[in-house]
Amino acid sequence: MDPAIVVAVIGVLGSIASVGYTARSARRATRLQEEQRAEQAARDSRLKAEDAAYGRASSYDIGVQERQQREINRLNRQVELLQRQVAMLMRQVVGAGLVPVTIPESDEKEV
Repeated sequence: MDPAIVVAVIGVLGSIASVGYTARSARRATRLQEEQRAEQAARDSRLKAEDAAYGRASSYDIGVQERQQREINRLNRQVELLQRQVAMLMRQVVGAGLVPVTIPESDEKEV
């Protein structure tokens, strides 16, 4: 066999192997890119879901805080009203001369 033919056949086989390797590498690269895109899409989706959950929780928390603040304000008004009523009743008791007799703690021990 002529050496030129052998070299040509080896060259063709090398070229075919190179094309096959390049094609396989290209498929791997494409598959890797698709996997990376899928992972990125999954991360984006998860972040959107987390953001939405955070937004709902934040809205709920703000609503709860507003309701709690309204309840605190209502209770403050109620306490102020009760304090005024107690002050008024104490003035009436003092005005009527019905001041309760209190014994200091030091006197109770001696009795």
